[in-house]
Amino acid sequence: LEKQSFILEPVDVTVVSGNQIRLQCQIHHKEGIAIWSKDSIDLSNDLAITNGANSRMTITGDQSTGEYYLTIDNAQSIDVGVYKIRVTAADNSEQITSQSATITIV
Repeated sequence: LEKQSFILEPVDVTVVSGNQIRLQCQIHHKEGIAIWSKDSIDLSNDLAITNGANSRMTITGDQSTGEYYLTIDNAQSIDVGVYKIRVTAADNSEQITSQSATITIV
């Protein structure tokens, strides 16, 4: 039985203030819910941004191929932090959590 796993995990990124940030993630055989977090605070639930404090965030990519990119427009100092994505346990799959990715603004 196939289990969910990461094809692509987010990596550290440095962006110029005001530019767009995109953290990439691609999930193979996604069964659970994809949840991005920043500094251990949840930001999203699959395609929905659940942390209303940041209207500059969207989930982008081609979900049919497992892409769940966290895109942040107009990068600001408040976006600095450690991000990761996890996929909750479901069906045959245990929860999986990506490596951490640090956003730095210059």
